[in-house]
Amino acid sequence: MAQGLSIPCAERGASYRVLNGGIGVMEVAVKPHDLLSWRALSGKGQLMIDIGAGYRPAPTPGTFSTHAGLVSVRIKVEGAASAATAVSCVAGSAKDAPNGVSAEVAADSQTFATSTGVGLNAQNRFKSGGTIVSRNLMFMSTSGMVSDRFLPPEWNAWATLEGRSYSGVLDGHSFDLVGGVDRLVSPDLLVGVLGGFGRTFVTDAGTPETVTSPMLGAYFGRNWNDALILDGFVAFAAPRYGISGATFSSRRLSGGMTLTGRVRHDTVTVEPFLFARAYHEWQPTYTTGLGAVVAANEAINVSASLGVRVSMTGTAEAPNRLVPYVSAAADMRRASSTLGGVDLVSAPRIGLGLRGDIAGGQMSLDFDFGKTRSDTYDRGMKFGYEMKF
Repeated sequence: MAQGLSIPCAERGASYRVLNGGIGVMEVAVKPHDLLSWRALSGKGQLMIDIGAGYRPAPTPGTFSTHAGLVSVRIKVEGAASAATAVSCVAGSAKDAPNGVSAEVAADSQTFATSTGVGLNAQNRFKSGGTIVSRNLMFMSTSGMVSDRFLPPEWNAWATLEGRSYSGVLDGHSFDLVGGVDRLVSPDLLVGVLGGFGRTFVTDAGTPETVTSPMLGAYFGRNWNDALILDGFVAFAAPRYGISGATFSSRRLSGGMTLTGRVRHDTVTVEPFLFARAYHEWQPTYTTGLGAVVAANEAINVSASLGVRVSMTGTAEAPNRLVPYVSAAADMRRASSTLGGVDLVSAPRIGLGLRGDIAGGQMSLDFDFGKTRSDTYDRGMKFGYEMKF
C-alpha cells in the first residue's frame, strides 16, 4: 500500500495496489445499487472509475451509484501513488440518490398514461374501439355529445386517470391524471393539446421516495378507412423529487406513437397493435439530507410493445352486450442513466377483461400483469367507465 493513502472503506473489502508505471488502483466490494462517494483529501490526482467497461473520469468530490449485478468497482488515482495524495471512500445505500430507479418508474408511468389516453381518445373519436393492454385506468370523453347525429363534434375533451402498483426491489404505487382538448381538422385527422399531473410513491430499501410531475404537450390522431389508426404525442414535464430529506427538480421530454389495426371475422374481432415510447430526463447535482453530494444524472428510456387483442363481439344481428377479450403483448424496454447504469426488460404482458355499453356509457373491467423493470413487477385491476356527456 502506498504511503499516505488511507482507505477508510477497508470494512467493505477495500484494497490498494500499484500498477506498472506507478498508477495506484483501489478496489472496493459493493452491493447492487450501492452509492459510493469518493473524496480526494490531498493531491491533484484524477479519480477514475472502472465499471467493467473501461475507466471514465469521476467528479472530485463525486458519487457513483452501482447498478444491479455489479460486485466491485476500481478507482485509479493517476500519478498519485505517493505520500502526497489520499483518497477516502464512503459507501451507503443508493436510496440517497435518484439512480434512475424511482425516476424511471415515475417517468414510465406518466409516459404510459399519456400514450394510453391519446390512443383511447383517437380510437373513440374514430369509432374503432380500444386495444390498450391496460393497467388501472378510467377514461372519460365528451365525444358522446353529438351536435349532428351522423358526425362527431368538431371539438372534444377527454381525461384519463390511471393507477399502478409495484412489487420487487421497489414497492409502491403511482397515479397519473392526463387530459386533452382536440379538434377534427378533417374527418380522419385530429390535433390537440394535453396536460397532466402524476404522483409516484415508492419505497427503496426501506426509504420512501416521492415524485410529482406536472406536464404539458400536444398530440394527433390519424385514421385510415376505419381499419388503421396512428396516434402520437410529445410532452414536457418538470418532475420534483423528495428523497432522503432532499428535494430537487428536473426536466423531462417524452413522446410516443401507437399504430392500431382492426380486423373482424364472424363473431371475433382481432386488433394487432404496436406502441413505441421514449423519454429523456436531466437531473441536477444535489445534496442529500445526510450531506452526500450526488452528481448530475441523465436518464434515457426507450420502450416498445407488440401484441394483439382478441374480442368475442358476437354477430351484427346479436351483438354481445358485454364483450370479453384476452390480450397478449411483448414488452421491450431499455433504460439507462448516468448513476444507475443500464436496465433491460423483455417480458410478456397478459390481460383479460370485459367491455360493453351500460347505462348510456361504456364499462370496462380489466386485469393485467407484467414487468416495469428487470427487478420490479407491476400488476393492475381496472374498472373503467367512459362517460357520454
